[in-house]
Amino acid sequence: MSAFDDDMIPDLAAERVFYAAGALLTEDDFRTEQRYHRGRLGRVLAYLHGAGTIAGLDVRVEPEEGADAEIRVSPGIAVDRLGRLIELPYEACLGVARWYEQQIETELARDRLSAAFREGSSGAPDHIVVDVFARFTACEREPQPAFADTGADNLNGIQPSRILDAVRLSLVLRHRDDDLAAIGPRPEGPETVDADGIRRFKREQLWQALQLEQQDPPRLPLGPEHVPILHDGSEVLLGRVRIPSLREPDELPRFDPNQPARFDEDVRLYAYAVRELALLHDLDR
Repeated sequence: MSAFDDDMIPDLAAERVFYAAGALLTEDDFRTEQRYHRGRLGRVLAYLHGAGTIAGLDVRVEPEEGADAEIRVSPGIAVDRLGRLIELPYEACLGVARWYEQQIETELARDRLSAAFREGSSGAPDHIVVDVFARFTACEREPQPAFADTGADNLNGIQPSRILDAVRLSLVLRHRDDDLAAIGPRPEGPETVDADGIRRFKREQLWQALQLEQQDPPRLPLGPEHVPILHDGSEVLLGRVRIPSLREPDELPRFDPNQPARFDEDVRLYAYAVRELALLHDLDR
């Protein structure tokens, strides 16, 4: 399911419900009311604060080596490029060995795994690289009876009574020919950090940076970290993991539990609060 299935996305117009005594309110009125408030908040967060980690969401590999090594993401919160909050309320983990085994279940996955086997500092292939992403997702909760659409064959007489704003974590396998130095989120910010550069950026570039592309479904311009088939441009990159691997002649790469996995979080972006920026400039005393 695409993140753009969220019903606040297709209509970004600032349209809100007008209430009048005796007026009939329908399902569409209540949806419009929610879209208005969610959409206005999202626009402010996206354009004023930008996308990135707000707090938490620390990614680590524990233990660093061994068959029971896990990629763990701590609780935290981020904002995506549409201004939606991505909140993980609990620690999430994924067994490295288990994930590796899943990559050989289909022919396509096996081909990708072979193409991702990379050379290490010794000059011999010894690892693969995966990027950890978080994205906003909406989960239907608490089904209850509802009026079905007209037609005897329709089966939508049960509808969710709640929608949970949740987060989905995923791993993206990077091809060995990919330039990792170039595959990282590009901040929507000025090239020169001075008053003139910031003003020029706000006048000439910022508006277009987060405009949806007119297609079905609508989509943000993809960043260098995104994969066109897998991503819609709203995913937030949390970090990069180098997983030690072995490969015998004529065999697929396999997880090497005897070598440590390495994690790099320098590729992630952060969304800074005003007070944090003040501290950086020694203004908050």
